[in-house]
Amino acid sequence: LYNVKVLSNQGFGLLSWIISGMEWATENGADVISMSLGAYPFFLEDDPLEMAVEKAVKGNVTVVTSAGNARPAYFAVGTPAKSRDAIAVGATYGTGQLIYFSSKGPASYNLIQKPDLIAPGLVVSNWAFYKEFERTFYLEIAGTSMAAPHVAGAVALLKQAFPGASPYAIKAAL
Repeated sequence: LYNVKVLSNQGFGLLSWIISGMEWATENGADVISMSLGAYPFFLEDDPLEMAVEKAVKGNVTVVTSAGNARPAYFAVGTPAKSRDAIAVGATYGTGQLIYFSSKGPASYNLIQKPDLIAPGLVVSNWAFYKEFERTFYLEIAGTSMAAPHVAGAVALLKQAFPGASPYAIKAAL
């Protein structure tokens, strides 16, 4: 289990930071990359994040990413979730119904239907933002960023049960 920090403490980051993190994880033996992040897809072709996902998948790494929180409007899925090779995850309430803000496709430019899966996106989590108080806070938070790790955990279990399975086989199994 690696924790590869690719964003600042404020949640900002450059595409190059994210790509470097994905390359580092792939080169250092990661089986699964889980990314609770996304960006507006500025590139019609040769999207740098999509190319990084493709490279990781070709390296036998399964890439799971949040679909985005841009609401269920058409073309709302960002990058890298819009990648054909990524497992894009939308968010549900505890009832299994899609949360009102969870992005859906088809994805812009390539018109691929997204998200690939939906998972619980309303969770209670500890929040370390208030470190100066030396307390742990527990908050109910919601988003596709909370849903993607559920799927990444399922991917890890499938990889453990079927060590030779390709990222495409894992995606198909899910």
